[in-house]
Order: sequence, then C-alpha cells, then structure tokens
Amino acid sequence: MRRITAVVLAVTSILTIAVPAFADEVSPEEVQQAYVTEEVYADNTLCETGSDLTDSIPSEDPQTIPGEDPEAVSDDDSLISDTYVAVMYLCASGPHLPYVFGHTWICIRNISEETITVGSRNVNPGEMASFGLHHDGGMHYDDEMSDYNGDRVSAIEYRLTRNDLDTAGSEITNTRWRWYEYFAHNCTNFATSVWNRVTGQHFFAFCFPFVVQLQMMFRDIDLVMSSR
Repeated sequence: MRRITAVVLAVTSILTIAVPAFADEVSPEEVQQAYVTEEVYADNTLCETGSDLTDSIPSEDPQTIPGEDPEAVSDDDSLISDTYVAVMYLCASGPHLPYVFGHTWICIRNISEETITVGSRNVNPGEMASFGLHHDGGMHYDDEMSDYNGDRVSAIEYRLTRNDLDTAGSEITNTRWRWYEYFAHNCTNFATSVWNRVTGQHFFAFCFPFVVQLQMMFRDIDLVMSSR
C-alpha cells in the first residue's frame, strides 16, 4: 500500500510540473507570427515618427572651411581645365612649293565639342588650323592648310588642355612674330618656340626645317593635312 501511494504521488508531481511547461510552450508558427507582427509595428512606428527623426538630423548645408576662399576655383572648374580640348602638331617638310628650303609650322585640331579660339582664328569642333611664320607679313593663319592640302607631312603631336591652349595662343600672337628674317627669325624658330613653351620639350632650331625633321625622326607621325 505504501509503495502504491508513493507511485501515485510521483505521477502527480510529474503531471503538476509538465502541464504548465506545455502550456507555456509556443509553436514555431506562433513565433514567426509574433516576429512579423512586431516588425511591421516597428516599421509603422518609424513612419509615423519620421518627421520628428528628420528634425533631429544635423543640417547638411555646405560649411565654409576656415581659411578657404569662397571664390576659389571649384572642382568642376578644375576638371574642365584638365580636359583635353585640342591636339597641337609640330609639322615640318622638305622642299615643297612655295617653300624652297622646306617649312616648319604649328597645327591645332579642335577635339572638343565647342569652338576654340587661337588669336583671331576660330576653330570649329573637328577642324584643324595652321599657324606659320612667313616672309611676307610674319605670322599667317591657314597658309599651310591650302599649300599642303592632302599631303603627308612629318609631325609630332601633343594634347592640349584649356590652359595649354591659352599658352599656345599667347605665344602664337606674340608681337615678336610679326616680322620674319631668313636665318635667325624664321618659320623654324617660330614653330619650335611655340612647341617648347607649351610642352617643355626642347627642340633645337637652326635655320632650316630639316634640322627639326632630324630631331623628330624617331618619334614622328604622318599627318595628312586637311581642315577635317
């Protein structure tokens, strides 16, 4: 009898402990539903209080950096100045009518989408202009474009930014190129002076164009003279 009583008490104790445990257990479906419900509620709460949160965000208005000049050149302006807008060619040829001893000159091709200006010459996108020193009046525009039209000439090229183009224009229009002298102030002196000033690459200029051609021998290209 005593043994039976002990067994009954043991079973009763087990049931007393197990029933609350099973009652508190939550199914996986209920867990998932509870998570989703709370997540949606959280999102809705955020939407409802969004205006308050926005008011607490610090202003993103640009601030002036101490010591910075508000009028300083912007990054956009810097990018524009670093963009290539033209290609400059140092050109040379042997004897070719009307140049009995050959000729040396500068060509500039516009590779931008806007008209560029060199001196008084406007060069449209895709076009090329020439600049050379001549015995009859000094610096001329575009004589070479007609004199060498369709011909191949020796040339080297250098890509120009807007700043480079301004430098080239400044040298091309320099008052010292308003006159011509056959041996010391001629087409070769003019063209190499423009090239040297813009590129920093030194070409020795001695009277005749073939001297420039010799220096260009291992790095020249064949340039077909054409306005396009």
